[in-house]
Amino acid sequence: MPQPEWQRGGDAASAIMMKHVRKIIRDKKVTTHSLRHRIEDNLIEAGIPEDVRDMILGHSSGRMGENYGGPESRLKVSAKALKKALGVD
Repeated sequence: MPQPEWQRGGDAASAIMMKHVRKIIRDKKVTTHSLRHRIEDNLIEAGIPEDVRDMILGHSSGRMGENYGGPESRLKVSAKALKKALGVD
């Protein structure tokens, strides 16, 4: 019996997101991966520090500082940075 999509991990998440992207964007050059790069470009252009960009994009540097601060604080910092990068008040 095949696993449900929600149990398959990253590949299933990517497939689910692409289904939603395709409903809105027909250009086959636009993928979840290209959108991720565009978000990073927006974050850089907005002057968001690298450690916050990494937190948003799920990158890990292995630095000890990544372990500090609770989930709520990291979420608030990430939300503020994304709003700035996307021009949302």
